This record gives sequence, structure tokens and C-alpha cells, in this order.
Amino acid sequence: MNDYHITIQNVIEVDAAQAILNCVRAGVGISLIPESMSKLTKSLYTYPIDKDYVNVDTVFITRKSLAKTLAFNKFVELLTL
Repeated sequence: MNDYHITIQNVIEVDAAQAILNCVRAGVGISLIPESMSKLTKSLYTYPIDKDYVNVDTVFITRKSLAKTLAFNKFVELLTL
């Protein structure tokens, strides 16, 4: 995100995969996860990420009912170029 001069605020670090998914399902936040975990995300929406940003296959996940604001859509646009 530094390449685009984007500052990330209010970061919560969670070390368990299921906890990450549960936080996203609960609407606590959004996350980047390895693509291999995306099979556990049936109730979540995944976005593929441009290979320039990752060393492993990674997707961006959100709660399906998340309100998609203009800022959110621009963020997804940056990730999926």
C-alpha cells in the first residue's frame, strides 16, 4: 500500500485462521488470506489479488453483506488490477 501512499489504520492482528474468518463474518473487519483458506469462506466474498502484490496465492475477503462504499470499491480496484 505504500506504493499508493495509503496508510492503514486500526489494525487488529489475529494469529488463528478460524479467528480471522470469524472476525470477517462478524463484520469486525476485512482480511487478506491465503487462497488455500478460501474454501472455508462459503459465507464470505473473495476477491483475487494481482500477482504483483503476493508471493502465495492470496484473496481478499469481506462479509457478503458489507456495504460497498466508494472508498472500499477503490481499495478493491487497487488490489485486483
